[in-house]
Amino acid sequence: MRKKLLCFFPTVLVLILIVGCSSPNEKANELFTESSQLVKKAQEVEKISYSDALKLYEKALRKIERITTKYPSSDLAVKIVQNKVNIGPYTIKEFKERIKLKSEAEKDPLACALLVVKTIEQPEKKIDALCPIANSYAKIGQKDKASEILSQTLQITRAIEDIGYKSRALCNIANSYAEIGQKEEASELLSQALQIVRTTEYTFLKPRALCNIANSYAEIGQKEEASELLSQALQIARTTEDPFSKSDALCSIAGGYAKVGQYNKALQIARTIEDTYYKSRALCDIAESYAKEGQYNKAFQIARTIEDTYYKSRALCDIPESYAKTGLKVDEKARKILHQIIMELNL
Repeated sequence: MRKKLLCFFPTVLVLILIVGCSSPNEKANELFTESSQLVKKAQEVEKISYSDALKLYEKALRKIERITTKYPSSDLAVKIVQNKVNIGPYTIKEFKERIKLKSEAEKDPLACALLVVKTIEQPEKKIDALCPIANSYAKIGQKDKASEILSQTLQITRAIEDIGYKSRALCNIANSYAEIGQKEEASELLSQALQIVRTTEYTFLKPRALCNIANSYAEIGQKEEASELLSQALQIARTTEDPFSKSDALCSIAGGYAKVGQYNKALQIARTIEDTYYKSRALCDIAESYAKEGQYNKAFQIARTIEDTYYKSRALCDIPESYAKTGLKVDEKARKILHQIIMELNL
């Protein structure tokens, strides 16, 4: 019996050594398999409970992090550090960023919006959505976060091939940089947008593109640059043969001149537009600019001349809306204009 026991102990010792000495690669692979299974489970649970799914994602992430801390010499750990490992469709770095966003999104509406925007595939549409989010972060005092988002947004513009979309995207980002007080960055982006527009062979695109850049220059207070670009756009528009393109361009130019405070020029151009739709849109833009400056009576006088019913209503709507934003009480002068708007719409 004693001999049998003596023979048994070495066998057990060998088994313990074998089990206890599993290689780092095996242990790392085991953790990664467990992590992948947790992610798969989380994706199913997410359809029912976002919070429960988030806990599973975080647990999976902890297992991945354990690979690099406990088994740094394993092949898998080396690849994870080099960001050469995918978990699902994402690299480990992307996976970590998504988990962070998901965690923030549960507590913060803007973080939730940011997470949703990441599902948008079209670069130009993604930029249109990201810029307002950056502006919102800036308004609540998180300018560093706003700047981070704009930096990411700028990277997206590289994927845009269409010259018109690209210049407009740069203008939108420039406007957002101006919103957070980074006017030098805004001005640099507008210079890039201008360079892109000037190199295009498609002349019919230039007036609208130049107007977009001019409007952005006006937004950051560089009205002389804006006026110069509007003048260039007007020269090109006047030589445009296609009636549709010409009306569209003149409409944008008229609105641009209103934004820089040159109302007589704006009205003069708007009244030369033959197409009713574009003429109405131009007059609406001019009325809106008057209303924003507090010139409500002038805004009303222009609005009532608009033929298109939609743009007429929109122009009239802008007047009380602009007044409300001032926070002022309704005095007798304002009450008179509001009464005129009601009478004009036969309400």
